[in-house]
Order: sequence, then structure tokens, then C-alpha cells
Amino acid sequence: MDKILYFFEKNNIKYKFYEKVEKLGLRKNNTVSSYGIILSLYSIKNKENNFTLGVKKTGRPQYILFSDNELDNILINEASQRSFIRVFKEKYLKDTIENKDQELIKDKILGNILKTLRINSGLKRSEFYERIDKSEIAGRKYEAGTLKIHHEVMFLALYMLNIKLEEYIGMFNHTDYKFKDFSINKILDNYLKNLEKIDLNDYVSANEIAEIYNLKLGTAYRFIKIANSEMQEEEEIVLKGKVYKKKFDEIYKRIREE
Repeated sequence: MDKILYFFEKNNIKYKFYEKVEKLGLRKNNTVSSYGIILSLYSIKNKENNFTLGVKKTGRPQYILFSDNELDNILINEASQRSFIRVFKEKYLKDTIENKDQELIKDKILGNILKTLRINSGLKRSEFYERIDKSEIAGRKYEAGTLKIHHEVMFLALYMLNIKLEEYIGMFNHTDYKFKDFSINKILDNYLKNLEKIDLNDYVSANEIAEIYNLKLGTAYRFIKIANSEMQEEEEIVLKGKVYKKKFDEIYKRIREE
């Protein structure tokens, strides 16, 4: 689901998880099957178009786009995120004229903010980016605005330097854009507010999970994916390659009891 959500963010498509529903399954040809499935539903808004996205996360994945609140009107039914994105682009972004210059300017603004954070930290560029699990080469590209900054990159930099939400918002005051004009800031706003509830030291890697629970690495990744997906739906902090241990405990116990 992370690829689709990143695709939405990059194209300024608004999304929000709102509920889980149980309904009869759908085959690849959109015919109804005899077994039930659970779909996580997201409201999707792309300019004048509103949709509902249903995501089946257990068993064979499915990514189903419906007309807005019409779960009988199927627009896209794909088994992978990559194919869903490809079909969505062809159907709903093909005739969209994106202001590339504007997006480049915004990328440069975010790059300058990240550069300011790095300079104010007093750390060497290599050390600064090493602390947020990025290479110095990637850091140079972020700062130049030639590599799009994912919300997690900015979040980890803000967290490392103990920058509060109000201070981060203030960094946009001297630009031609507002804080809310940047798609990553919707997530950062929520993440920074949630910091009081969660300690990032409680996030562990897949290797640590495999060792703690005596699991094969592939099984650990599978359980982590389920845990992070639910954290995403609950608008909690999700870190790539890691999992909140308390949430993993919950998922692990639940799966073992099933």
C-alpha cells in the first residue's frame, strides 16, 4: 500500500482511510465469488473526481477502485500496486496538465529547509544523513531539489534535532507557499503531534523481530507489513524497514490465535 499512497502524495491526490467492510470477494474479471473478504476503504479525491479505494490485505492482495461510495461500480481491479498505479495513470491522469515548474520549486524549497536543518545541526553532511539512514549522495540530491523528499526523511531529520511542529511550520513563512501546500506536511503534521504518544526507540528492525520471536526473516517481514498497514490506517507513525514493537506484539498474538 505504501507505493500507492506515495503515488497519491506525489500527484497531490488526497486520501483518507475511513473504515473496514466485509463483502463478497471479486475475481480478476470482476465477477463475484462465494467467499467473503475484508476491505480497508479509503476516500480518494483527485481534483473533480471522487473515488473509493478498497484494499484487500490478507491472502492474495487486491486493489479495487470504486466510484465514490458505490461499491458495486468497479473502475479498477488489480492484484499489485504497480499495476494499479499504471491503470490509474492511464485512466485518470492521462489528460492532467501538471505544473512541473511549480513542483520543482516546491522540491527546492523542501531541499533548502532540509539543508538549513543540516547546517544548524553542526554535523557534517555525511554524518547528518547517516543518522537518518540515507547516503551523502542522496542528501546532496535532496538539498538540490533533484530528488523528491519523502515524508519519512524530513520527519527523521526533525526528530533527530528535536524540532517541534510550530518551529517547522515557521520555516515556510519566508517562502511563496503555505505549510499546507506541501503534500508531505499533512503526514508530518500528524507524525509530530503523535510524538508525545510514541517513543521512536520502540521501533525495531525486521532482523531484530526475527531474533526476538525466533521467526524466519520472510515471516517477520510479512507480519511487519500487516502491523505497519494497520498503523497507517490508524494514522500512527510508520518507519520504513521497522515496526513499532507493541503493535507487532498485538499482530503476532492475534495471528497465532487464529
